[in-house]
Amino acid sequence: MMNRTIDRAALKTQGKAFVRAHFLHAFLVVLLGGVVGGFFNVEYRITDTVTETTRQTTGYEIIEHNGNYYRETVDGTKWQINVFKPFGTIAETVPVKILIEDMFIVEAPFAVYAAFTAFILLGSVLILNPLRVGSAGYFAEGIRGREDMSRVIKPFKDAWIPTAAKMLLLDVTIALWGLLLIIPGVIKNYQYYYVPYLLADHPQMTLREAKTLSRQMTEDKKFQIFVLELSFFLWILLCIVTAGIAFIYVAPYMSATFGALYVSENDLLDTEPDYAHSTYGAYRNDYDEDKHPWNETSQDAIDGVRDADDLNIQS
Repeated sequence: MMNRTIDRAALKTQGKAFVRAHFLHAFLVVLLGGVVGGFFNVEYRITDTVTETTRQTTGYEIIEHNGNYYRETVDGTKWQINVFKPFGTIAETVPVKILIEDMFIVEAPFAVYAAFTAFILLGSVLILNPLRVGSAGYFAEGIRGREDMSRVIKPFKDAWIPTAAKMLLLDVTIALWGLLLIIPGVIKNYQYYYVPYLLADHPQMTLREAKTLSRQMTEDKKFQIFVLELSFFLWILLCIVTAGIAFIYVAPYMSATFGALYVSENDLLDTEPDYAHSTYGAYRNDYDEDKHPWNETSQDAIDGVRDADDLNIQS
């Protein structure tokens, strides 16, 4: 199915052209995703004792001396870590020291630590996940010539909770495969590469349908997608050398290129003889937001073809 080789040069040309035409919007979308993602992926943990694991994984240890905390490297170099006590004497009833990003410590009651953990988890599911879908939709629609920043928040308006739940289940699926061995997890990550884009295009699509279609779209192409990502190595190296300044251009460029990849592969579906009579063909034909807004007739059409697909699978 869809065995055409991915044209990396053409995709990158499309990505560059899009960034040149819509740099500010593209950068703001990437910036929003980076800020929100950075916040909800913050690294934090309770710390009280020095462990050998800390030195092995980070190259330094967090040590305490006379009530002060330091970050000590293998060669003995120390940096003091600031300790904040926003809750004053309240924190002393249940002394919990929360180390955030290995940069500073916050003393707080354990209840605050538990509440913050719950907030991070809920925020990742309810805010970050739909935003991932919205960002994918923005770049895909932009490559199609319909650039519109409102696409970023479209999942929140159309199917907020369903989209968040689908992305959560997708992440759990990939994580569980990763627990088996690293390689299966990596394969599944590429196998479901297009799920956020598909959910952005078709909010009513079930996760099973999106995963199935993404598997078909990435069949025999997972390594090519990996090579496309690898081709940005020098660009990423430039970002490191420039202390992140180059990311201002590179991040939108990469996102636009991956959006072009999805659009290119998605367009190939029209050449598949079995596609038009499948659930996905019904989505494509009956849900075009620019021409035919979603309605009960459209949903009935999808449900009818979906039932037919289920019967074919059972038979």
